[in-house]
Amino acid sequence: MNFRTIQLTTELPANVTKGFQEKLLDGRDYDFCVDENALVLKPNGEPLLKLVKSTLPLSVCELAWKNFRRVAKSPIIGGSRGTAAGTALKPARKQDGTLGAMYGVPDLPRLRDSSSGVIGFLDRSVRDPYCRQTAFGPNHPLVLAGLPFVRAVDAVFREHMPDRYCAQMQCVTATAPEFVIRGTAFTTITVNRNWQTAAHADKGDLREGFGVLTCLCAGNFNGGELVFPKYRVAVQFRSQDVLLADVHELHGNAPILGTPGEYERVSCVFYYRRNMIHCGSAADELAFARSRRLGDSLYPDQASRPPHVISQSAEPSLALEVEAQPTPNPLDGANTAKKDFVADTESLGNAVPLQELELRVATLEDREKLESWCSGPTCPKIGREFPFMWRRYHNWTSERNRPTIAWIGDRIIGFHATSYMKFGYCNLLYVAVDIQAKRMGVGKKLIENSLQRGHALGMTRWTNKSHKGSDGESFFSRHLGIYPVAQKGNEVIYDWSIKDIHTCDEIKARVESDLYRLDEIPARKLSTYAKAVRESGLELLLQVPNIPDSRNFKE
Repeated sequence: MNFRTIQLTTELPANVTKGFQEKLLDGRDYDFCVDENALVLKPNGEPLLKLVKSTLPLSVCELAWKNFRRVAKSPIIGGSRGTAAGTALKPARKQDGTLGAMYGVPDLPRLRDSSSGVIGFLDRSVRDPYCRQTAFGPNHPLVLAGLPFVRAVDAVFREHMPDRYCAQMQCVTATAPEFVIRGTAFTTITVNRNWQTAAHADKGDLREGFGVLTCLCAGNFNGGELVFPKYRVAVQFRSQDVLLADVHELHGNAPILGTPGEYERVSCVFYYRRNMIHCGSAADELAFARSRRLGDSLYPDQASRPPHVISQSAEPSLALEVEAQPTPNPLDGANTAKKDFVADTESLGNAVPLQELELRVATLEDREKLESWCSGPTCPKIGREFPFMWRRYHNWTSERNRPTIAWIGDRIIGFHATSYMKFGYCNLLYVAVDIQAKRMGVGKKLIENSLQRGHALGMTRWTNKSHKGSDGESFFSRHLGIYPVAQKGNEVIYDWSIKDIHTCDEIKARVESDLYRLDEIPARKLSTYAKAVRESGLELLLQVPNIPDSRNFKE
């Protein structure tokens, strides 16, 4: 097989390349398109891509298309991949037209026929602090049917990019075998259907490895080229082709041109997630998830692991000799443990009526018991961070800012921690309710207690932060109908008036202008907002006076 070597000479400067981020690319963003067996080198001599044409058996591709197209069933709209979609995440609208609490990719006509899915395994995240199998694990029927295709792609990678393959295989052999797609150099495959991705650079995969891409095509369409705007080059690949590419460079698709419903373009991205090497066995991951507290590192033993030395003499066949074993799902054990725990504590909500709920400001004698509850199995994730953060930023000597604890008898079932600031703000830090008492209205009572304490201390406004998609955001935005004032990254920020408001029902009864009273925000807080808008990427969602960068939330 003969390959043409193309030495690139064009490389746009970083400040120009940055302007392409999240942009939809087209024919104006490249000077020529590679559509033959070719090795394309960057101006510094490093490989940008290698296209291997017509190398996969047609029968294997057809079988993969029939099955993998069904993996890509999650709509892009409503998902979290805003960068690749070329749009900021926004609050989703409910059926009645009001804005919901969840943030996602907005409903854009160009994305309505696009979907995605993930095969294999994912590493730890803040939301899921354990390495885990996706819904489409190696033993899923759709994946098993497409496994010959995956192994054929792996063989092309091994043959045509041996140095990068060996580097990736060295990590594979050091990874727990239950978190690797057996017989390959991959842990994960992302499947995209009919999606023109905006310019983005891949994150989370092994830099010493290389991106491996295929395209399974049906029907008649044109376009869809993969464009690298920094180098003014594109590449076209179709069924039976394998593209090896540096996906850490900015890249995106040209428009896919065809009649909707008469074509299908299913692209597959094969990779090794770089943090999978830090995963233990499935049992280890379950134990870690049970013992971890909020604020703890996702990989506490990462620094003690020896660094991986990339050796060209590494033997890539080692992982291919691993005997196929059923892949345990760490979630199975977690679900079983949860059921056992619920069976032991299910009487909490029914044994004691809500009338016996008592809220009182914590005393110094309550501290040890509260911290013990925060580290116990019935405390939600948000509460587990409290003892560490409170010791770091506050103290128990001042009763003004001590948390309020919810008791039933001598048992703690929740608490709230609020900082009452000198310039009139109740700053809610934490509300945590026992996982077996969520339906008892305890959270609502704790919020109302914060309001009462705030009024007694002369507070006039309320502020707090919540993570998008969290229980806190759901409570404020969906249950109480309070929209955030601003957002930054994965956080939303609330800021509203508490004048004449003492209960949650009164909050829901207020009209927006009466609830927010944004013209009453203190000058000190306005200065903080303006500085954050200028310097740290804060995005204001409500029209805040005297800050020109703010915008109307309802637009």
